[in-house]
Amino acid sequence: MQKIAELFQENGLFILRFVLPIIISLAAFILSFIVYKQNKKRLDVTFEPDLLKINSIYTDNISIKMDKGSYIAFIKVVNPSPSDIGYFDLRVFDVNKPTEMLATNNELILRRSDLDATYFEYESIYGKANLNAPKSNYGVFKSNSFTRLDIPFTLDRDTKEVIITFKVAIKVRKNNPYAYDRKNFKFYASKYIISEVTPSYGSPIPSTPSES
Repeated sequence: MQKIAELFQENGLFILRFVLPIIISLAAFILSFIVYKQNKKRLDVTFEPDLLKINSIYTDNISIKMDKGSYIAFIKVVNPSPSDIGYFDLRVFDVNKPTEMLATNNELILRRSDLDATYFEYESIYGKANLNAPKSNYGVFKSNSFTRLDIPFTLDRDTKEVIITFKVAIKVRKNNPYAYDRKNFKFYASKYIISEVTPSYGSPIPSTPSES
């Protein structure tokens, strides 16, 4: 301690003029970087690897018959950031027909069949399960939240592969290869290869997801 005190006495002016400002600047930079990382908008998105084949969606009043070749895809989204993050252009399309959307049932569409419905359910291997259908093809992931999106959709007869994708309100430089407008927004996507084996309704279909 005595040597340190002597060193400071001998070089105190130099330390105050040159070393201390550097230490303060470095500390300010580190603090700014920590705050930036904490406030940066980011999502943790998981596309579940299996699709579920369904023939009906149930409400507390009726059963909504689905077209042949109807499935549900499941997406889990965690928003750990302190800001809400909007999503939009949620769509499902055939790999060979990228400009054409496959028929997708969000809550708005399902309510056309039952305006008084208080819930929607589907048949799973464990029995009836709650359907967390998105209200529309756009919405908001609330800050510090977990959201599950269940996407019911119907294939065309010749569909072998589908891509499920959505964009979020975060600007990026790289173009979205699946977009025909609003291309410079961060996107999430997964490709599913439809199995030729037809399982029973309510059974999961093994598929090949590929997140981008």
